[in-house]
Formats: sequence, structure tokens, C-alpha cells
Amino acid sequence: MIRVSTQTDACGRMKIFACLGHAGLTVEDGGEDLLCAGVSALCGALAIGLERVVRASVFLRESRGLFYIRLESMSSEVEEKAQVLLCTTVEALRELAHYNEGFLSVQTFAQEESFPTAEEFMAEAEAENELSDQYMSEVKNLE
Repeated sequence: MIRVSTQTDACGRMKIFACLGHAGLTVEDGGEDLLCAGVSALCGALAIGLERVVRASVFLRESRGLFYIRLESMSSEVEEKAQVLLCTTVEALRELAHYNEGFLSVQTFAQEESFPTAEEFMAEAEAENELSDQYMSEVKNLE
């Protein structure tokens, strides 16, 4: 399952956006990797929009099965534009989750709620990738 998590500050502005995991869809489920491709495209567009278009200061980590972005200090004008991009991306992902229940979830956490660090997300992604690789190896051995 792909899990999208966001964390907001005390004013309700998104400060962290994290996407972790793989959909695990098969051809029988409606198309291998289509949901992952859609989620990846949205995350990539978010990074491009924040860094190149809005020129927001961000901390970004990307690896197989992980996309993590944290907004850094910026002017209120840039912050406002960044929020539009973040909110639009999250709404698009919520729409995808609605049509792909069980394969994609989107959650928002308040500032005071426990939220993993970038390093914790990266460790979880690595563990999931190892399990996925093991499974794929076993499937190939069965063929």
C-alpha cells in the first residue's frame, strides 16, 4: 500500500509531505504499476513546482518507494504559493485514493501528533523494498 502522510503546523499549514510504499497492484487488479506511476508523477510535479517554480526552500529525500519533503523557512508570499501546490497535490492524491481503496491512503497529522523523521521514513522504505525484492524473487523462481 502507498501511504501519504502530511503534517501541519499550529496554523494548519502543511510543513511535511511524505509518500511511502508501493501499491502492489497486479494486472488482474487493473494494471501493474499504474497507480504507482500516477502517484510518482504527482510527487515529482510537486517537487518541481516547489523548487523550480515557487523557489521554496525545502528539504527533499527521494529513493525507491519514498518521497519526503519538508518546507524550510521562507517568505509569506512563497509560503502561500507552496501551500497551494501542497494542497492541490494532496487533493489529487485523495481523489486517487477514493478510487483505489486499499492500495493508497492519505492522512494528515497535526503538529502535536507523533510523526516519523525523514530517517525513519527512509529506514521503513528500505525494509519494504527488501520484502518486495524477496517476494519478486520468489515469484520468478515459481515461474
